[in-house]
Formats: sequence, C-alpha cells, structure tokens
Amino acid sequence: SGSDDVQLTGELESAEIIKVKISRRYAIRIDDKASSASELRWKIPVLTFLPDDMSIVEGSSVFRRRLLDMVLALIIPSYAARLSEYRRGVRQKALFLKRGMPSMIADRALLPLASWIWRMREEGVALLADSLGKELVIQNMNFDAVCLSVGQHQSDIAMAGLTVTESREAYVTFSDSYYSASQRLITMADDTTFDNCKTAEDVEAILNQLSSTDIIGCQSGTTAQYYIQGDLDDPEGFGFAGLPATAKGYDNGSLAVQDMMNGNIKYVIIDAAPAAAIAEAMNANA
Repeated sequence: SGSDDVQLTGELESAEIIKVKISRRYAIRIDDKASSASELRWKIPVLTFLPDDMSIVEGSSVFRRRLLDMVLALIIPSYAARLSEYRRGVRQKALFLKRGMPSMIADRALLPLASWIWRMREEGVALLADSLGKELVIQNMNFDAVCLSVGQHQSDIAMAGLTVTESREAYVTFSDSYYSASQRLITMADDTTFDNCKTAEDVEAILNQLSSTDIIGCQSGTTAQYYIQGDLDDPEGFGFAGLPATAKGYDNGSLAVQDMMNGNIKYVIIDAAPAAAIAEAMNANA
C-alpha cells in the first residue's frame, strides 16, 4: 500500500488481543481499548537483550542505569511514570534556566520525585546484589571524599551531585550529565544588602566589596567553596578568581545556614535545590 505504518498483533493466554501500531508514533490497544506502554509492560513483563546490549557490560554507566530503570519499571507499577515525570521536570528546569527565569518552582517539584526514584534504585540495587550473592553496603561520607573514595577503590560506585571536571575524569568515570545546578546566596531575612540587585553580576559586585573578616559558609568540597576562596592554582579547580571574603566549609548546607542564624557567619552559598529546601525548612521552624 506504500504506507510506512506497521501493526503487530498478538493474543495473550488470557485471550486478550494486543495490537501495536507503529508509524511516526506508536499506538497500543488491548481488546480494542486504547492503552499505554506501562499497561502493556504489566501484560508482557519481558526484557529483551540484543547484540548491541553488550554495552551494558562494556559501555559507560548510563547503559547499566538504563537497564536498572527497565527492571524497576517491570516490578514497580508507578516507576516508569514517575521517571518520565522527573525527566519532563528536568527539561522544564533547563528551559527556565536558559530563559533566565528562576527555577525554584521546578526544584520543589523535582525534589520529592528525585528522592523517590533514588530510594527505588537503592532497593533495586539491593535486590540485584542479593540475587548475585553479594552484600550491598551504602556508606555516607563527606562530599569532598566522594571522588577520592572511588579513585582509591574504597568504593565501587559514588552517587552525589558532582560537577564533571577534566581532573576528576582522570581517575573516575562519570555517568552522562542529567542535571544542571546553579548556586544560590542565602542571607538573613532582615538583610537588605542585595534588595536592589537585578542580575547575578549585581550580586557578585557586592560580594567583591567584602573583606577577609566577612565569612561565607558553604559545603566543603563543592563548587561554592571553590568560588569563594578561588582556585586558579588548584589543578582540580574551576578557574574562579575568588572573593575577598573568607570561606568556611561545613559537612552540609543546613549546618552552614544554622551557623549564619547563630550570627557566626555573614552569608551562605550552596546549590540552588538544597538552598530552597533548607531556607523553607528553617523559615517554617523559625
């Protein structure tokens, strides 16, 4: 007929008729009722392995993570839908950032989804380890020790919001980048220093007027610490000239913000997502 459309039809043991029409998009019908891929997945819980799938063993970690996602989608009913929702949110956030718009709304929507997906992947890896007769050990550690732990073979895998740099790539292998982070400055609510700022450059100009007696808190080993103290002489750095203020590192952002509220430091600089969550939690408990 000259059509590029293809239709696959099959009958299940339950006597249900499956029809999948493939053209520029695909359409699924079960007993002539429109259906979704997730519904079909539950009807036919199958994983296929093709010659190219040797990349699961030989390729980068993105292939192994994709396999884990496929397995979890088969055993957890809502996993595929939530993962798809998370990916849409990441694309939406990237669009916000590209247009210079605040991403706080997207961050708040992404945080619970990311937490749930992380928990499911953690449980999935535990099931996989058990099936292989191995023991899964999850060790929390300071952020600045994460790459070193993998590089020295003390850990097999590290999971953290790490910025990819050439120096880090020399001794660890990263997954594909899937999240764009930015830095946020946290101040006390009654601090009006930055109220008239319109751009990031306006904020930076004020920060460059600080002195060494002004202390800015950050999470140790993160981009913020490099930004504050400068890293032009550090082979693992980002090329930041640094601020005239003094950087004080903490194990996490919450400790830094609490120290600011106690009057011990002037400001805090951390990643946008934890900054929003910490500020909201601190304000709720104030």
